[in-house]
Amino acid sequence: MSNSHPLHVTAEDVQFYRDHGYFVYQQPLFPAEKFQRLQAFFAGLLADLPAGKRPEAMDVPHFAHPELFEWLLADEVLDFVEAFIGPDIVLWSSHFISKPPGDGKRVPWHEDSAYWNERLSEHEVLTVWLAIDDSTRENGCMRVVADSHRHGFSDYVEVDRNTHVFGREIVA
Repeated sequence: MSNSHPLHVTAEDVQFYRDHGYFVYQQPLFPAEKFQRLQAFFAGLLADLPAGKRPEAMDVPHFAHPELFEWLLADEVLDFVEAFIGPDIVLWSSHFISKPPGDGKRVPWHEDSAYWNERLSEHEVLTVWLAIDDSTRENGCMRVVADSHRHGFSDYVEVDRNTHVFGREIVA
């Protein structure tokens, strides 16, 4: 772990994650100036999207934009991940999810673990969400189902991509 920035993940935080399947870090991960550069980078990617292409189409953007590794492999991110899963860290995927104001699409209920179903164990994989904007109830914040990681993988049904950001949703 690097000591170039303050990271305040406690043993209790890690245990909460293991017990409940999620953890919300309530402090900025990056210093303000560095975070503003990330916001500007993302704004540039959005501005450069071809007409008609939706932001969620930016899957694994680090392949097309190697400078994104500055953010994904930053000490702040790696130290945070290491606190939960140890030092053997691999970047498997990255994507931006952006819901333009008023577009009416919703992110369907899903488990990130569906992307690695039966390939990796839940204790080997950690999804890190770096929110670019504030996430509030008014603008469609992320919600989680605590302890759902204890029930195995869920079944999915196809949903309308015209009204949903993704094409599949957990069966209710």
